[in-house]
Amino acid sequence: MKQPLWTTIIRTRGSGNHTLEETIGSVINQTYPKKSIILVIHDPKGQNAPAIRKLVTKLNREISITLLHGDPKKKRGNPINVGLDFARKHTKPQFASILDDDDIFYPEMGEVLIGRMLEEKANFAYGNTIISRRTPYRDGFAEIGKGKGYGEPFNPVRLVAENYLHLSSVIFSPRQFPDANIHEDMDLWEDWYLLLSLLFSGKLKPVYVNSTVSEYRIIGQQDSNSFHRFSRKEIERNYGIIKDLSKNQSLTISYQDVFRIYPELALIAPEPNDSDIQKLLNTIKAYEDIARRKLVKFYLAAAKRFGKLPDLQPKKKSS
Repeated sequence: MKQPLWTTIIRTRGSGNHTLEETIGSVINQTYPKKSIILVIHDPKGQNAPAIRKLVTKLNREISITLLHGDPKKKRGNPINVGLDFARKHTKPQFASILDDDDIFYPEMGEVLIGRMLEEKANFAYGNTIISRRTPYRDGFAEIGKGKGYGEPFNPVRLVAENYLHLSSVIFSPRQFPDANIHEDMDLWEDWYLLLSLLFSGKLKPVYVNSTVSEYRIIGQQDSNSFHRFSRKEIERNYGIIKDLSKNQSLTISYQDVFRIYPELALIAPEPNDSDIQKLLNTIKAYEDIARRKLVKFYLAAAKRFGKLPDLQPKKKSS
């Protein structure tokens, strides 16, 4: 069976070629065989391109790398759009991923996610992402700890409310989303903008694989959302762009989605005999049966003592 092409778009400023080489190496080491890279330089100062070209020349022996340049006057989303546009027009891969130059894929990511996409006829697949904290050490970085990162079953309503997926864990079909791009006036949540664009297209067929497929690396004392680098005004401006994208959009929610979005509902449906509501009704019925038996005993005792059944209906007051 002919395997479809999987292209990874990597954006880089070129300020740390040791991390970039490791990132590219994580694509080279994929067990999925048919793969390529689009590397987009986004270097506002224009100082790092020669070193990047030298690295690409070395690594091109192991994997096909197309080297492109983003617009250095534009923000972080531009190099991703440059890579996506090139892929759609020229290499036309069936599958694509996006990776920053300091994060990595785990070796079986492509094989696992693409395999599930083909099996389930999905156009979007993702797995779990580990957060790795690193600190500068000698000529590179030393890992100081790993922890829980991202990775939960797909929840469209939650995705509208918060950015709970990490883009490094995603493979999608760019052919099926020809208009999905990143807003180029964003410094924050540009990945969330892309994910919402895919969601609101109405074409998204997602699949979640509960397997660790990527590693999100945080350098130094950063927190995982990088808010420390932005002012309140910048955060509000970027979130305003997200809200504008979501405005007047609608979502089609399946029956199964309802229980993924509100897992607590599974306690009261769909199996009546096992649900909490049915247990409550059974308890009420049991107490009603006890009360009914006690009432019968009361009737019998009253009849035995008074020779007749008591009148339990309240007497009406005479006017």
